[in-house]
Amino acid sequence: MFNELEHLRQLRKEILQQLRTLAKSDRYKESVELLQTTPGIGTFTAIRLLLEWGDVSRFKRKEEFASFLGLVPSDYSSGETERQGHINQAR
Repeated sequence: MFNELEHLRQLRKEILQQLRTLAKSDRYKESVELLQTTPGIGTFTAIRLLLEWGDVSRFKRKEEFASFLGLVPSDYSSGETERQGHINQAR
């Protein structure tokens, strides 16, 4: 089990180094630096968000992006009745 633990630690170290390298690449450097201006967002969080979201320019409006993130309340409206539920889950 100690060998497995050491192997996992080494693997984690290699992955973190790859993420650091990716964050410094021409493709992501500017976006990573911009995200890091937000309090609480460091290199690893920034690159993870960029990799997870992909190209956010595919969203035509901020509401589409908010819906993608799951930050839009569900809406159960009919006629004059308007009810909003819990926040939708991201799809």
